[in-house]
Amino acid sequence: MFKRYYFADEPKLSEKGRWNWLACRGIYCVIGQAVEERNRVMVVVLVKWKIKPAYADEFVLYWEKELRVEDQRDLIGEFLCKPQAREYATWSLPDMDDPECEIFLNVGFWVDEPTFLRQVSPYFLDDKAPLPFEASQRVRAVLSPGSWRVGEALLPKLNSDGVV
Repeated sequence: MFKRYYFADEPKLSEKGRWNWLACRGIYCVIGQAVEERNRVMVVVLVKWKIKPAYADEFVLYWEKELRVEDQRDLIGEFLCKPQAREYATWSLPDMDDPECEIFLNVGFWVDEPTFLRQVSPYFLDDKAPLPFEASQRVRAVLSPGSWRVGEALLPKLNSDGVV
């Protein structure tokens, strides 16, 4: 059974300006940031997009410009990724080599699931036809971390060029 940890005390900054995780009895850490609200459980959302190859650039622009997260206070990070074949990668998507589509994965880290749903569910469009650049309707999975480790590296501070 996964354990859920929450702050018992307010986190304190160390002399180096990093969160002093050991000063907190109950730790709820989000990739190097302290979440101060109680009873929140981070959620990771994966969205698999199958895009027509001729429309890949159009899709990336759509993701960067049209799929806006208006209130980003509870968005930890969101990354549009292309799966990469590697000899050490033993898990691959079944349609990764399909010549009829290019696969993109959107990996989103949110402070909690209700916030994710409030911000992103208007873009689901599950009951609509796929968008013109989609080879088929996108699918999503929600992951609930039960255990985690946090290193000293932080997420990028700024959006990548062109992303709103």
